[in-house]
Amino acid sequence: MRADPAPRPRDATDADLATCANEPIHIPGAIQPHGALVAADAETLRVTHVSANLGRATGVSGRAGLGRPLAELLGADAVTAILAALSGERYSPGNVLTLDLPFPRDPRRNVMAHRSGGRIVVEIEPASPEANFEVALARAQAVVGGLRRTGSLGELCDRAAREIRALTGYDRVMVYRFNPEGHGQVVAEDRQADLESFLDLRYPATDIPAQARRLYLLQRVRTIGRVDYEPVPVLADAALGDAAPLDMSYCALRSVSPVHLEYLANMGVGATFAISIVQDETLWGMVVCHHGAPRTPSADMRALCDLIGQLLGLLVGEAEEREDLRVRMQRQETLSELASALEGARGVADGLAGAGHALLRLVDATGAFVRLGGRIRAIGATPPESAAERIFQAVLGPVGDDAAAIEALGERSPDLAGFRAEASGVLALPVANNPGDGVVWFRPEVARTVTWGGDPGRKAEIDPGTGRLSPRKSFAAWTETVRGRSLPWSSGDRRAAADLRRLVTRALLRQAEAELMRVANIDPLTGLPNRRLFEQQIARWRSGTPPAPAALLFFDLDRFKTVNDSLGHAAGDELLVQIAGRLGSLVGPADLAARIGGDEFVVFCEGADVAAATALAERIIASFDEPLAAAGRPHRAAVSVGIACASASGAADLLRDADAAMYAAKRAGGNRAVVFQPELQETALRTFKTEQDLFYALDRGELVLFYQPIVALPGERIIGFEALIRWHHPERGWITPAEFIPRAEETGLIGRIGQWVVEEGLRELAAWPGTELRLSVNVSPRQLSDGALHDALARALEREGVEPGRIILEVTEGALMDQGAVRELARLRELGCLVAVDDFGTGYSSLAYLQRLPIDVIKIDREFVSALGEDPKADRFMRALVGLAHTLELRVVAEGVETAAQRDALTAMGCETGQGYLFSRPVPSTEARALIAGA
Repeated sequence: MRADPAPRPRDATDADLATCANEPIHIPGAIQPHGALVAADAETLRVTHVSANLGRATGVSGRAGLGRPLAELLGADAVTAILAALSGERYSPGNVLTLDLPFPRDPRRNVMAHRSGGRIVVEIEPASPEANFEVALARAQAVVGGLRRTGSLGELCDRAAREIRALTGYDRVMVYRFNPEGHGQVVAEDRQADLESFLDLRYPATDIPAQARRLYLLQRVRTIGRVDYEPVPVLADAALGDAAPLDMSYCALRSVSPVHLEYLANMGVGATFAISIVQDETLWGMVVCHHGAPRTPSADMRALCDLIGQLLGLLVGEAEEREDLRVRMQRQETLSELASALEGARGVADGLAGAGHALLRLVDATGAFVRLGGRIRAIGATPPESAAERIFQAVLGPVGDDAAAIEALGERSPDLAGFRAEASGVLALPVANNPGDGVVWFRPEVARTVTWGGDPGRKAEIDPGTGRLSPRKSFAAWTETVRGRSLPWSSGDRRAAADLRRLVTRALLRQAEAELMRVANIDPLTGLPNRRLFEQQIARWRSGTPPAPAALLFFDLDRFKTVNDSLGHAAGDELLVQIAGRLGSLVGPADLAARIGGDEFVVFCEGADVAAATALAERIIASFDEPLAAAGRPHRAAVSVGIACASASGAADLLRDADAAMYAAKRAGGNRAVVFQPELQETALRTFKTEQDLFYALDRGELVLFYQPIVALPGERIIGFEALIRWHHPERGWITPAEFIPRAEETGLIGRIGQWVVEEGLRELAAWPGTELRLSVNVSPRQLSDGALHDALARALEREGVEPGRIILEVTEGALMDQGAVRELARLRELGCLVAVDDFGTGYSSLAYLQRLPIDVIKIDREFVSALGEDPKADRFMRALVGLAHTLELRVVAEGVETAAQRDALTAMGCETGQGYLFSRPVPSTEARALIAGA
């Protein structure tokens, strides 16, 4: 006995055995001596082969029979019967004819015939005594009945061994089963009491080589009457047919390999009888009968045993199917448990982990790793998670592959051999569409002691005297301890894994659908419901008959665009996330808070009235008293809230009416709530119509430029004009810029309008006499941000022949907070244009910026001019402002000069230029030209 045997190097004996494994045992050229053989050409029926012992029966020597008609040897009646039998079913041991042949001795014989290529092969044996056959037939019927009443596979095999021994009278009958590796194991046995048991012994696959197994499939009963027989040669005459050896695959008398006979003799066996057990055209196993003395079953007995073997094959299949069905039903229950766990879990990986016991029970595993989306979860007894990545890489195939079953992970991946206590066996199942995702089950090492019928490493021996190959002589039980391997994974385990993959795939699809639904209904930035979900909620509420009372709050941030323009969109997003968090803490559990776009939020409150909605709006406004954080700094924000209630406005108009109320709150200064009133809808409709009409105003020539003089102080000499846009609407008359410019900014039309103002203003400037007058043109932040103004202005200046220094581009202070706009202004100054800051003092810049920004002129807002000459404090502030501008070498224009006192104060302070109604209102181009001519 030896444990953990080391691999034995291949030697000459192995080479000889390889030759033995290829031995052409189907064409041995000889038969066993308990019968005779004749072969004839199938067309001419002339004898081509005879066994050398045929003469003892016929009185005609073997060679004298070659070439003669078959009927001369066997008789015409016998040949007719043989041909009639061959025209029916294919070869079977049951096709036995009992015929009277023209033999001098014992004419009554059992005859079996079959076709082999172009020949008819006839085997002749002594006839069976009829009395014995009747007894055997009755016994065989009892055997069949007993086998059919068995339950499990083990019980079937045990019963088969007992019944067949009783039927045949052999000393030992074994049921021998092949495993997937080709080795055989004795799974049932009935024997004479004084014989050593072979039960559970294993025999190496080389004991029955492949070509022998093929013959066991073709000829399913096989007998060796005596192991020490002398083979009887088969004589042939090549002149009577082709020279190919006679194929004796179906011959019951076929002689056996001498190596096999010696193997049996070494075991102490005198005679054998084998019955194949075939399952789905595969050799499942055999019933092997051994006898110590010579023993030859009759042809009739062999036919009965062939039928019993066929029945065994069917019953084995049924028993395995019953066992498989039982296991599959258990596994189906486990799969149902896993399906329920996946249905109720937040995610597929969580569901599998939560049903960990069922996941392991599904394939009789002790541990598992589950990886989905790259995240690994450990269940049961597993290697450390630090080794999981290596294990997945080693065992997991591409998605779509079948489950890979490994019984010895350490042999396949030596670097993982250290985990054999938890993971000698691995069943790896790729799932989902992510490479590397899957389930890997583990089984621990099971040290098994395997008992062989002799040392499988010593398959044969070399006779030291002759050097001839000889099969092994020792058949003492030889054991080995197998380590590093788990219990084997069955085909049922692999099927269960595949069933699980289908479950997981469906669950992943459901999860993906749910995620798509969530993404479709949730705002990705704030996590609040989005406009789609809000509209679904409104539609559901509106479908009530009648709709229940409800209120809608619509709000957005005041001056949120300035945050994006000055601090960037990342800071704006940061504010929106904080607002969503505050909003979520203010609304009730039954209310729906949603972000419907940009900085616009809504709160839908079913069952709320005006008072409740107003109270909620006030809480929302008050929450902004606490600063938010933007770009790492505290940021004060305010909101304008519009409220619409179903009882006041009707269910279909809630969103529209709340929006109109919100804009009314903005027009009132923001940071407040306004409840919708019907007149607000008129204002909203007017605003909408203004936006729509504005799209056509340029094409229809409805936009015109007016020009307001800018004069030198003192003296009031005109030094230039500011171009101011006006809209003459065909129905509403003159519309002020304060009404339509914000609409142009929101709709994006400001770019086209700004381009038209520049081109139209330059055409007018080119028509003025002299080259000293300058034209100031207002430029929107959008024109600066898109980077197209520089090239468009350069082309227009060249086309009109105007010096760039005669153009002053006026921008608001807010535009100077955007670095992209500042870079564009720098390019325009390089072109030669001048830059002025309009309405200085009302925006977000400071005087400190002036020394760094690309500007030439500051235009002081009318707010600082209106109190001059009346308020000494205003005079002192303006004087300091003008002085500081001069220190920075900037020119100053005072806007909104309406009185002589304001003019005189500005002149005394050293302010160079002024603009306002004192000098002239904005006038059309014709009047501007008249002012220039009269100057």
